[in-house]
Amino acid sequence: MASRIQTLKDFGYDPSERPLTPEEKEAACTLDYVDALLQTYDDRVTAAAEHRPYLDSLNSNMEPNCDWPEPTDPRAMCQMLSYFCASMEIVQLVISDYGDEQYPEFIRAWYKEVRQRMHMDHYHYIHWRDKMKEIADRDF
Repeated sequence: MASRIQTLKDFGYDPSERPLTPEEKEAACTLDYVDALLQTYDDRVTAAAEHRPYLDSLNSNMEPNCDWPEPTDPRAMCQMLSYFCASMEIVQLVISDYGDEQYPEFIRAWYKEVRQRMHMDHYHYIHWRDKMKEIADRDF
């Protein structure tokens, strides 16, 4: 929760003025989760594009749980990017209320930043997926 509070402070929350309401805590937890999810997707896509196992991108000592073919199989990339896009679309529905006036400005500001990042990533993933699909249709 400390990292979430710090993020909320970055968006204008002052914990000395008042505690978070249960709804605000839920929103903060959800936005933190979505932020982490987007970072994970970005790490996975970057690792796949660079033809290296995903966990290498996390500087982990764990064994990779997937190996990307060399060169990356465009069908596997299409599937992964499609899954990421679908989950982003679902998440967007889940968090859409956080932009409403019922939430304080610090929640709405965090929501706006996450939403913009999600829209940009979604756009790029769809574009990349379509390019991979063209390659797969041509070569496989």
